[in-house]
Amino acid sequence: MLPWAYFRRSTVWVLLAMTLGSLARCHAMSDLKPQANFCPSPTRAWEFFIGSLCAFALTARPKLRGEALSLGGIALIVVAIFVFDERTPFPSLYALAPTLAAAAIILFAPQGTLVAKLLSMRASVGVVLVICRAYLWPQPLFAFARLRSLENCIAFNTKVLDDLRHQDSVTYVVLSSPFRAYVSKDRQVPAPDGICRAMADGHFVYFDHGHLTREGSRDLGRRMGWGTMIQSRPVN
Repeated sequence: MLPWAYFRRSTVWVLLAMTLGSLARCHAMSDLKPQANFCPSPTRAWEFFIGSLCAFALTARPKLRGEALSLGGIALIVVAIFVFDERTPFPSLYALAPTLAAAAIILFAPQGTLVAKLLSMRASVGVVLVICRAYLWPQPLFAFARLRSLENCIAFNTKVLDDLRHQDSVTYVVLSSPFRAYVSKDRQVPAPDGICRAMADGHFVYFDHGHLTREGSRDLGRRMGWGTMIQSRPVN
């Protein structure tokens, strides 16, 4: 928002500079502090900035079309799925592969292209909906499992995965369908205000080192893998 307000004519260049700076920091942190590199906004913002650059590109040239580039994006995603493993530093420069692949699909696969037809198939849409809805549930539950007992985490995770079919149905009925119906009625979703408030709350908690009034929060951070993200601070 600040570049748009004060540097309207050079917003794209400002975004590009912030993208390169965030990417450089991300790659440097991938070797120094890989765990701390995963969550903070400064090292992951470049992924969102690439999406913003795509929006500007489509605003300037809304009818971009490139069968080869969009197919290359699909191929790059497939390569990342089968080539990347636990030894691949992520996020880092390797994250450019799936990110630029998604950008290529967004930019060069308008309606009528082969990739657009492929992604519009009922099977493709169904797979994406199932994955997105399922992702809402396991991550918070896994986190709560680690908080309660690291030893019982594996058994708990197995049970959660087994119950995902029920949780997915609940998510579809309670969240996905009502929200999509609301947006489809040409209503403006009040996103900016909510995003700004969420960012402000998140930064406040982050810079305050979390909720330290609870006994054992520092040990909790170490168990969750956040020990490299924050410095030691006594609990009052």
